[in-house]
Amino acid sequence: MINRRLKSLLFILIQFALLLSSCQWNPSQISYNDDGKNWMSKLSNTRRLTTLSIPGTHDTCALYDYLIGGASANQDVSLYEQLNQGVRFLDIRVTKRDGVLGIYHGIKYMYLDLEDIILITERFLKENPTEFVLMMIKEEVFRSSGSGENITDDIFRLTNSDRYKYLFASWKDTETSPTVGDLRGKILIIKNFIDSNLGVIPSLNIWRSNIHWVREGDSAYVPQGDIQSVEDKWNQVRNYITKRSNLSDDGRLYMHSVASYYEEIFGLPNIDRVAKYVNPRLLSYLTSNKASLKNKPLGILMCDKIYPSLTEAIYSLNFD
Repeated sequence: MINRRLKSLLFILIQFALLLSSCQWNPSQISYNDDGKNWMSKLSNTRRLTTLSIPGTHDTCALYDYLIGGASANQDVSLYEQLNQGVRFLDIRVTKRDGVLGIYHGIKYMYLDLEDIILITERFLKENPTEFVLMMIKEEVFRSSGSGENITDDIFRLTNSDRYKYLFASWKDTETSPTVGDLRGKILIIKNFIDSNLGVIPSLNIWRSNIHWVREGDSAYVPQGDIQSVEDKWNQVRNYITKRSNLSDDGRLYMHSVASYYEEIFGLPNIDRVAKYVNPRLLSYLTSNKASLKNKPLGILMCDKIYPSLTEAIYSLNFD
């Protein structure tokens, strides 16, 4: 009985410590450069998508936690604020419940539906028509197989509706990388699910294999495999950037997951711990090495807890 009580007390103390740690991590208070709203306006219309360095967010709309801090809140600011600070890649996780495609992280509903996401992005693009947005859509696996067969018809109806169909761009297997001019004012869905509508949904289809898409750095957590610590995770990110900076555009869109989470005692996830360690180092590295990294095809850097100065450090690499 005593041991059981001690375990319960220890569990509560760990929850409190994680919550306190999460509350201290608040980079959203940092002011940002207003140029983030339309940084793509400075890009040539003829520039290929695959030549860019693009700031992105992991679990873009996961702003709310479970009972413990740091377990499910991947970001600190709303989708609209992220777009305004310069984020151009969104990671959208949906679950169909009661006939509606809701935004979830695990079992946690994020108080938004997919149509809300499209409306917010549409609003931003109308205000900033020089920009475009990459939107990876995936079925959240907690309540389903994750294959996307439950959601594809609903996404087709959204993208094919008179209200929205003008919004979406396509990148087919038979085509080369779209240009900035092709994409301005549009959303390119990156379809991370089976399309039972036989590919009718306008998108870049990355389910299973795709000749246009390369995803790296997908350690779901640290420690894992050859990643034994948060320092190892940072080294992985740095090595990816170094590698990409020495290669030319090959017509494929690369994405590296800067985001990860740390397993605390009892397997409790801590997102903040990795972001606190990796993000400042990434900011310093990009800033210090800007001369050698500018105009290199780094692709998408997908971050947890992204903040304005880090976003700017990524998109500023696209300019001399």
